Amino acid sequence: MFFYQIFMVIFIIGIVKGISLWSYFFKVKSMVRELGTGVTEEQVQNFIKLVRKMKMLNFPDLWNTLRAGFTLVNNAENISYENKKELMNALLSKGVNLGNVKIHKSNETTNIK
Repeated sequence: MFFYQIFMVIFIIGIVKGISLWSYFFKVKSMVRELGTGVTEEQVQNFIKLVRKMKMLNFPDLWNTLRAGFTLVNNAENISYENKKELMNALLSKGVNLGNVKIHKSNETTNIK
């Protein structure tokens, strides 16, 4: 009886932990969909916060979604170079392989004479 109770407690903790990890995956997917409609500085800051606090799963769809989000941010001309670099560093620190990436500077900083 005692072992059954311990097993049930561990089982329930595992289910709760699994649900919380998957909820991060769905949050990332929804944020990247929002980035696809138009990227703002506020969205990028929220994306960076989410990446920093999430636990990285061994799940290729998650990695691909994070890379797609970075590509959307990197190609957006209205996002500052600092935010792009901050997002890149957050993703790299979590172990996401971005490949040989070059951060695109926004028009605001490149047109200054």
